[in-house]
Amino acid sequence: MNWIEESRKIFKISKPEHFTDFAHCEECLDHDLSLVSSDVDSIGFDELGNPGWDPICYVEAEGFIYYFPAFVRLCLNSNSDQSYISQFLFHLSSDGNNNKYTLSFSVEQRNFTLKFIKYLAETKIDTITLYGDEEMLSTTIEIWASV
Repeated sequence: MNWIEESRKIFKISKPEHFTDFAHCEECLDHDLSLVSSDVDSIGFDELGNPGWDPICYVEAEGFIYYFPAFVRLCLNSNSDQSYISQFLFHLSSDGNNNKYTLSFSVEQRNFTLKFIKYLAETKIDTITLYGDEEMLSTTIEIWASV
């Protein structure tokens, strides 16, 4: 399967005008500007690769859906030197079964997400292990398998 192309089909929506509550504070504004100035093809590790300054933490579900193909690309390109998998799993597992994305994704999007997480478990386990994310991987699979 071409995961990136398939994710583009399943998660295809128009780019939101804004991604965060940009009027809330300077940090939300900075994150919104970063996301607005990029697109699903251009966003990369420079914008998303720092867990301590992660604009996706503030994104509404619509923005997460828009950028999902980029997350797939970043995860597939992850390696021992640079990985997005930890952040991806974090976003998909936060709040457990009440994860806002499990609640907002379509059935097709949820099914794709679970298949992709399992694919990462098979093909990127060395990177996942190197970054110490085995438990988060298991938790994320459990969450997405139960929806």
